[in-house]
Amino acid sequence: MRNKIDLLSNLPDVLLLLIMAYLPTKFAIRTSILSKRWRDLWTQIHDLDFDENLFIEDHRPSVLLTIEPREWVMHEKNQWRVRFVDFVHRSLLCYKSDRITRFCLRFHYNPEYYPHINQWLNFAIKRGVQELDLDFLWGGNYRNHKPAGCRPFELPNYFFSYQSLIILRLRYCTINPLDFTIFASLKSLSLVRIRLSSELLVQVLGSCSALKILHLENCLGMTSLNIVTQSLQLESLSITDWKNSPLSEVQIRVPNLKVFQYSGSIIRFDVTRLPYLVEVVLDFWFNSESHKKSREMAQLLSTLDNIMVLTVSSCLQIRGSNQGCQSGKRRLLGWWKAGRVKGRRKHRGKQAGKETGKRAFHFL
Repeated sequence: MRNKIDLLSNLPDVLLLLIMAYLPTKFAIRTSILSKRWRDLWTQIHDLDFDENLFIEDHRPSVLLTIEPREWVMHEKNQWRVRFVDFVHRSLLCYKSDRITRFCLRFHYNPEYYPHINQWLNFAIKRGVQELDLDFLWGGNYRNHKPAGCRPFELPNYFFSYQSLIILRLRYCTINPLDFTIFASLKSLSLVRIRLSSELLVQVLGSCSALKILHLENCLGMTSLNIVTQSLQLESLSITDWKNSPLSEVQIRVPNLKVFQYSGSIIRFDVTRLPYLVEVVLDFWFNSESHKKSREMAQLLSTLDNIMVLTVSSCLQIRGSNQGCQSGKRRLLGWWKAGRVKGRRKHRGKQAGKETGKRAFHFL
């Protein structure tokens, strides 16, 4: 029998580390059992990804059991959480590199674990982490059964004086800084399930002069969103709003904005004076009150006559030959200077329409 050649182990360490960086840290550590060469190799990777969900997967109940998933989750949550916390601690104790490029943590937060998370976060910051992804909402597969005690994680004050971040994603955190001196290098910011006031958001963005991408999703606490600044380098803005959110107005004055995406109810928009805006996506949630807000929609679409691509929600898609729907489509195109656009829509995966200009009109 011919000896099998281990081509993977013949690769140089730099390539192996690059491959391992794409694995969750739990799986990267498992490579240490392959041989002596692999034993400590994972301790030099620059991307650390800790996901509590992977520990839940290892201890799911047998399909033969009659126990309900909700009951099982509530019974087992402490066991898998203890295992996960111990795993992260032991991993960081063994870690040998003096630099971390990306640190990702997905963990259902409970206040009793604050000292542990604070220690992990401090560990990453001391090693110059550039991409930070913190998700403290329920991380398990049973998302409809969120355990009691789930709280947003309050970011420590030292976090707000860290200036080396380039990419930051926060989910279900509390932002309550004593002072802002951070984010001078930040280029991408994603805030999900964060309670924000309009004043706090302005304060955050005021320290992000290099910011290019901003994503806001289900952020409570704002009745109006005003991003009015000439110094911000923002090029892409994405907003996803709660269905019952108090947000009623969005005003944007960012000179370099190129892409704007909005998903939520129909509200008042002021997106004029955006000379470089080329693409807009509007995914409106329609309800019994939506037909009363046609004026807001008309005013918004009429201000977008300079953009190249406009995409609107599928609720406005034209089906069959219903005269009312056809009239609605003509009205939308009229609001958007219909004589100068390319009309195109998708229906059941097929493309219809013909090119009549240099711009594009899409239905989601």
